[in-house]
This record gives sequence, structure tokens and C-alpha cells, in this order.
Amino acid sequence: MHRAFPCGLLALLAGCTYPNDLTPAGAEPSPLRLLSSTPPAGGSGVALGSAVTLVFDGFPDPSSLGRFGTVTLHSGVNSFDFTLAVDLVGRALVLQPRTPLTPGAGYDVEVTSALRGLDGAAAVATHVAFTAGQTPGGAPPAAPRRTLAADVQPLLDAGCALSSCHDASSAAGGLALDPAHARAALIGVEAAEAPGETRVIAGHPASSYLLRKLLGTPDIQGLQMPSGGQWPLESLRIVSDWISSGSP
Repeated sequence: MHRAFPCGLLALLAGCTYPNDLTPAGAEPSPLRLLSSTPPAGGSGVALGSAVTLVFDGFPDPSSLGRFGTVTLHSGVNSFDFTLAVDLVGRALVLQPRTPLTPGAGYDVEVTSALRGLDGAAAVATHVAFTAGQTPGGAPPAAPRRTLAADVQPLLDAGCALSSCHDASSAAGGLALDPAHARAALIGVEAAEAPGETRVIAGHPASSYLLRKLLGTPDIQGLQMPSGGQWPLESLRIVSDWISSGSP
């Protein structure tokens, strides 16, 4: 349940601290479980440039990916190198092999309990096996390049930079999110309510506190923002793509 709160995005970016009601107090977090994958388990004819997307029932913690063996890619006894990214909007890990798959070879992606969710829960160990095909395609398209002015600022204008809230004249809590001030308030700035967390880290959406607050991930301080309820996934994706683009 999302409660309206008069502080608007003040708790997101200017330091309001209220209990996070997204997880009941004292409740043990459920294990992080794999819901689906692309390619699916047992899939065949997978294009040689394909990424593997693993969708979970919670938010994977990017900080847990640095542990050796958290996620591995094997073909027989051989291990393969890959890049690994967290997509918080999709609650997913995206694994991209650094070299194309071998035609007709079998592969196995293994996820161990070293993977954690943002609520601290360990993942249920699992694996996804598939067989490569013969076609060279399959690489995912690059994320659209977004800019603050053209893509993100309209969202802030509609939901945050409002009279008596975070426009230039009101600047509730000392925070103005109007077009003249939003960038300076977001990029590389520590979140007042969460010391050590940065509102926007250019190029790293999963580590940016702004995106986590908008998604209502269980590690945030205070309530999910904005106070009127979660933005549509399309809007959240725009914010994620903008940060991934380097926050231009």
C-alpha cells in the first residue's frame, strides 16, 4: 500500500525519514527466486549473440555480484566470461557473453545463494540450461539514449516541481527540481536521508538512489516516492535509461 505524504519527493531527495512500510516490521524476507528466463530453461536454437535475462521475484542487489561465483556460465567443463548488469525496473539480471556462443553447444547459467536481494535475502540456487543454434544474431538492442531536458524533466515537472513543493520558488526542504536546478540537485549528490547513497550515479541506474526510491525497493529509507503512487513502468524505464545513458 502506498500512502500519500505531503512531503512529496522531499523524502526522496532532501532527507525526510519515515518508516518504510513496504516490508512489515519484523518480517523475514523471502528468498529471492527466479521467475523466468530468456532464453527459457531447456531452450534450443538460441542465437549466437544472445544475452541471457534472468527475471526474479524481487530486486537483485548489484553489490552482491562482486562475489566470486555468484553467477557463472559454463559449457561442459569450460567457463565463459560475460558482462552482468542489474535491471531494477525489470527485476532482472542481464548476462551478455563477451564472445559469441558456439553453434550447437549446450550452456548452463548457474546462480548461487551468494546473490542477494536488496532486502538482504539470499537467492535460491538455480540454473538455466539451453542450446545454441546456428544464427549469429540475438544481441539485445541498446537502450534508448535519454536526456534530462527532453525525457526526465517532463516527469519531474508533472509530479515534483510543483507549487508549494519543489518548484524554484517553494523549494520544499531546500530542494528545487525545476529545469534550472534539477541537474545540480541530482547528479552525483548524496541523498540526505541515506548517507553514502548517491541520488544519481551517471551510467549506473541500479546503484542510483533516485531510481530505488521511485521503485520502492526494500532498502530505501522512508516511503516510496512520489507520494501519489508509483510511476508507470514506462516512466521508470525512461529514468533508468537516462541514467544508463550517462545522465546527459
